[in-house]
Order: sequence, then structure tokens, then C-alpha cells
Amino acid sequence: AYAPPTHAEQVATQLYAYAAMCPYNLSRWECYWCVREPRVPPATVVGYVQNLKRARDVFGYVAVVNSTNSVWVAFRGSHNVPNVGEDLDFVPVRDADAPSDAWVHRGFYEDYISVRTQVHTAVTKALAALKPTPPKLLMVTGHSLGAALARHASTDLQPLARAANAEVLVTTFGEPRVGNAPFAAWAQSRVARSARVTWIRDPVPHLPPAALGFHHPAHELFYEQNTTRFAVCDGSGEDAACSDRWDVYDPLDHVHYLGAYVSDAFGQPNCVQFE
Repeated sequence: AYAPPTHAEQVATQLYAYAAMCPYNLSRWECYWCVREPRVPPATVVGYVQNLKRARDVFGYVAVVNSTNSVWVAFRGSHNVPNVGEDLDFVPVRDADAPSDAWVHRGFYEDYISVRTQVHTAVTKALAALKPTPPKLLMVTGHSLGAALARHASTDLQPLARAANAEVLVTTFGEPRVGNAPFAAWAQSRVARSARVTWIRDPVPHLPPAALGFHHPAHELFYEQNTTRFAVCDGSGEDAACSDRWDVYDPLDHVHYLGAYVSDAFGQPNCVQFE
């Protein structure tokens, strides 16, 4: 049976995801999101993944959390106009590793491919730093565009994790649709411990439109109120009783998850904001 991450685990994961918005002092783990919640264990960054060309501004980090014997891979969400342009690049393309009937959103896929070698190098180094016990975990996360990149990374890193005797877990926040139904089914088969957190009327989980053939993977965890309670949606990826039931959206819901606004860090030292 599917066992979702607890609310407390989701909060911790969200802070690791949001830390990717503060790239300039992660080496000391002193950023706004790094220290917001003292109960979240500090991370030691072992590598950055980035393609900072203006037309493809991708950033993430790979870190080790010794207290949980885990490696974390986190990607930054959209923060400028070129990122939004990539978000809207709906053209379907093949994922080289996925089944022949699967296709994905070109913008997200090409963004991930642009940093894939860096991700592999940093994750290999980080996994080698973990202890044999307790069980090794490879945690992948992100918000918005970062969530889409996390989806690709989680499927791509599965063989690397298996070789290191580590289990992959992916938890995303405000994830857009990344591919079609065959891709969603394949992604779910590769990474069973998957959680896609959604919040009331966030419009981004509804993009690209399902009418174009896009489909979410399971499992959606849907919050309708700012509490610790959430609905574990059905395994279809498109549960009509969860976020799919809304057809009127609020863009502010996209930047507000689990009681924290992404914009809380705007203006904080070494954190980026929308440009």
C-alpha cells in the first residue's frame, strides 16, 4: 500500500526545495530557507548543477544530510521570463529512456538534459559519502519548474541509486504536467515513492492542459486548507476529487505551500527573486 510522506516530512522537503532559490550561500547552509525551521537537519552541499545561459537558466544543488543518511537533489523553480518561456514550450519530444509511446514536454526535458551530466557527477560523489546503514535515500525535490526537473531527475537517477543500494524518493510542489499518460505510468513504475503536493487553486498543476494529451503521475497529496491535513488522492494521477476539480485558479496559490510563500525570501541576502 502507498504510504505518503507525513506533513512534517513534506515541510522539511519543501525547505530543501526552496533553498535552491538562495544559491549564493548554500555552502555554509545559512540561507533564509536553510535556517527557517531548526528541526530540519542541515545539509552539506557537494555540488551545484547549473546552466546559467540566459535562454536556459537552470540551477540546482546536490547535498548530503548525514543525520538521515540521505542525498538531496533540489532544483530551483522559475524565476525569470526565459524560464517562463521554457515552461510554455509544450512541444512533445521523446525521453530517450522512456517507452516508445511516451513523450514529454520539450522545455522541461531539454532543461534537465542541459545539466544531466553535472547531476550524475554530483550524485555519484554524494552517494559514495553515505554510510552503508541505515538505508541510503536519494531524495529529489523542487517547486514549479524545479518540480518538473525533479520528475525527470528521479526517473533518470534510478539506475544510479540502485547501483549504490539507495532508494529514490521524489516529492514535488506545484508540479506542472511533464508528459503523457505512458510517460506518467513509466515514471511511477521507476519511482514508486512519489508524492506530488498540490494546494487548492494553484494553476500550474493544470498546465500543460490535459486536453493536449498531458497526464500527471501518482500520487497527488492535495491540501485544501492551511492545516496539517491533506487528501491522499487516487492512483490515477488525475483524481477529479482533488486539484482537478477546480476550473477557476488563483496564481497566488502557486507561491504559497504549507504555510510558506516563496516570496518570503525575496530581499533576503543571497536569494533570487523574479526578474
